[in-house]
This record gives sequence, C-alpha cells and structure tokens, in this order.
Amino acid sequence: MNFKNKGQLVWAASILIIYWLILLLVPAPGFHAYDLSPQGNLCGYIDRRFLPGSFCCYTYGDNEGILTMFPAITNVLFGVMAGRWLLGGEHEMKKIRNLVIAGVSFIATALLWSLVFPINKYLWTGSYVMLTAGISFLLLCAFYWIIDVKGYKKWAFPFIVIGLNPITIYVVQGIFDFGIIANIFIHGFADAFGSFKPVFYQLCIILVKWFFLYFLYRKKIFLKV
Repeated sequence: MNFKNKGQLVWAASILIIYWLILLLVPAPGFHAYDLSPQGNLCGYIDRRFLPGSFCCYTYGDNEGILTMFPAITNVLFGVMAGRWLLGGEHEMKKIRNLVIAGVSFIATALLWSLVFPINKYLWTGSYVMLTAGISFLLLCAFYWIIDVKGYKKWAFPFIVIGLNPITIYVVQGIFDFGIIANIFIHGFADAFGSFKPVFYQLCIILVKWFFLYFLYRKKIFLKV
C-alpha cells in the first residue's frame, strides 16, 4: 500500500507468479503437482487441513482460503492503481488512455496465460485475476468517460446508492436472506414467468437489497471499515 504504481505492479506480478509456481511444483498429499481438480488442488488441501467449518464455494476448499487469498490481494492492488490514475493531475484523455491500455493488456495477458493456467475463480488463478482486472479497468474507463468527462450523471443514481454502502450489503446479505422479503411480494404470480422465474426472482432480490440501501442513504447511514 505504501508503494507507488510501479512498485505495486511489481508486487502484484510477483505474488501471481510465486502463487503459480507453488501450484506448479508443490503437490497436495496423494496427488501430483499442478493438479487443479477440485479434489486434488493444493489450495483445497490446505483449506481442509487448517480452516475449520464449512467452505463457501465448493466442497473441497474455499475460493478465498488461506493460499488463494494471496492472488486475490492483487485485485485490490490493481484497484488502488486505477484510483491513483483517476485522482492524479493528468489530463482526462491521458487517464482514459492509461485505463484502456491497462485493461486491454491485462485481458490479453489473461487469455495467453489461460493456455497453461486456466481461468478459475475457485482457485483464483493468475489468469482469472488478470481477466477480471482487465474487464474492471475497461468498465471503469467507460463510466469515467460517461459520468465525469461527458457529465451524464443523473442516470447513475442507483449505482451511487450501492456504491456508498458496498461493504454493508456485502456483509448483510451473508447473514440475512433478502429472498424472504422478495418472496412475500411475488410468490402469488412468480410461476407465471415460467422458465424465466429464477431470473425474475433474482432481479427482485436485487431490488429488495437496493431499497434497503436506499433507506440507509435517505437516513445518511454509511458504514465504513
């Protein structure tokens, strides 16, 4: 966090490469090295060995477990880099250029790396990190150009409500089932949507979450770490 962008980029690259080498060279007991299967990957073995309780995402480990947390750190570092670009004193077009170059470069790197290190969220592989970071850079660039450069801001209000309390909804949705509230309003007619019902149900849950955040917004309640 105390390094500048170039230093953070070196740290991020080092973490991803070291993580890749660990999986490439160190086998989980009873399996061969570079086994990326759900049962045989080293990350899952370490989680089963040292993490108590159940896992959040798949049977054999946690996608944000002990070892997989390290490459996840790089996503945060890339976000810090993007934030520094936006807060810097450069011309708007230079900021856009930097974001586009980074986004395209990261996606290209991810696609090439995926040939030997598959894009896998559960293992938080380096190719997955680069792909998600690249997409995020491009989306950030698009929103920056539309909202800050062009000045089209009113349409973004729903996202502002979410963005002011992101950690709140991230935590609350893990301990409270918003689907219970959504089901109260739609259970009488949801079956009419047929095969589209699961999608409609999830959209309604998102809407309930948004109204919860909107209530906090109106009350000026903003929870931060």
